[in-house]
Amino acid sequence: MATPDNSKTERRFTGWLFFPIALFPLVALLTYDHGAIGSLNAPVRSSTNWIGAIGDGFAYCAYLTFGLAAWIIPVLFIVIGARVVVGARLRPGRRTVWTLVFLVAAACLLDVLQSSAPGIEAQRVRFECMRAGGFVGYFIGSLVLRPLLSDIGTGVLLLL
Repeated sequence: MATPDNSKTERRFTGWLFFPIALFPLVALLTYDHGAIGSLNAPVRSSTNWIGAIGDGFAYCAYLTFGLAAWIIPVLFIVIGARVVVGARLRPGRRTVWTLVFLVAAACLLDVLQSSAPGIEAQRVRFECMRAGGFVGYFIGSLVLRPLLSDIGTGVLLLL
């Protein structure tokens, strides 16, 4: 039977595990090389990603899906780990849903602001993303919300 002190120690140990888990997406995104993934027209070169081919694959899928909002993923792991280390309980139910809503909203906002914010465009080019908000940001932000609410209305909605 677990005593309160043991369960608190177990939770803190679990919290500390989130920090090395956060390193995987962080390092994969930092050392992403678009040329290592390849395309139909170019040969694939060996991976220079510090995580290896899996890191390139993760970064490619994250950028393709969420664009520059993929940088939220390692930050989320660090925040979750820090909260658990200081004693907060890990309740993945509703928080997971709200975390995904936040990630989608960030992707949509980045996609909508892509054309008007030169800093976002510069980062998009630097990390070789097709869209600043990825597929999710383009589909929801640009194809659904922008025609209904315009750029300003979409931005206000996503900032709420």
